[in-house]
Amino acid sequence: MDLRELGFYVKVVECGSFSSAARILGVAQPSLSARIRSLEGALGVALLHRSVTGVRPTEPGEILYQRAVSLLSQADQLTFEIKSGNTDVVVAVGLPTTVSLHLTVPLVRAVNARFPKVKLRIVESMSGYLSEWLEQGRIDLAVLYNVRSSSTFVCDELLKEDLFLISEHGLGECGDEVPLTSISGIPLVLPSSSHGLRKTIDGFFTKEGLVANTTVEVDSLVHLKALAIAGTHSTILPRAAVREEIEKGLLVAQRIIEPALRRSVVIASARERRLIGVTEQVYAITKKMIHDLLEPTILPHSDVTS
Repeated sequence: MDLRELGFYVKVVECGSFSSAARILGVAQPSLSARIRSLEGALGVALLHRSVTGVRPTEPGEILYQRAVSLLSQADQLTFEIKSGNTDVVVAVGLPTTVSLHLTVPLVRAVNARFPKVKLRIVESMSGYLSEWLEQGRIDLAVLYNVRSSSTFVCDELLKEDLFLISEHGLGECGDEVPLTSISGIPLVLPSSSHGLRKTIDGFFTKEGLVANTTVEVDSLVHLKALAIAGTHSTILPRAAVREEIEKGLLVAQRIIEPALRRSVVIASARERRLIGVTEQVYAITKKMIHDLLEPTILPHSDVTS
């Protein structure tokens, strides 16, 4: 089994027929059929269901197809990196806004210092959109929330992040912590229901038999904070998102308890496009910098995992 054979097999599966694949590959159909039979013989399993209407992969064939796509992608990337000397290699990193606030500048500096010929592309968006783009191959890696390793993603959980009630003066005499029941009636400005943070918040409220009093929806971190500073609404955010405003005395953060509202922060890549070379190194740099830069913004009692 070699990469050329795998490439032939992948094209047959994607085309659904030997004739179409042979035409695209520029090889004779009998030769292509012989190649696939040889591959099946070497592996000792049938890879394709053959019929008059075309072909489709068997269960072992589907596994091989998924792995072959990943291997071929890695081979292409490795060949390109070696031939180009890393010139014009682009690594796309997806960052949620609350992470991008603190990570973008130091990450760019660190990658530029280590790999000066690499072009780093930072994509800032909501975690849900980043998940879609990572699966589609539009970005190479991403920092996501509440995502686990699956058939789609390979994830490393980095830490668990507490959520806080963010307001101009704080709620009553609650001190640094406020029970969830105490905030169920106050007017909140939160992201819309499509936002991952909103889904996490609503999930906690629902589990406790409560309903968040969301009177305004804003899918903008800047305006969530602006409305909280104006004193018209409170919001719910990780403390890292309002670190500067807290230091300036513009906002107060009270950790939500009973229950604690937490979400996991992970760094993820697509399982079908396993990282190698420079991209793998950027993944490692990003992972370490999240520990170094974000962990200090989280209270000491928060869980941190390696």
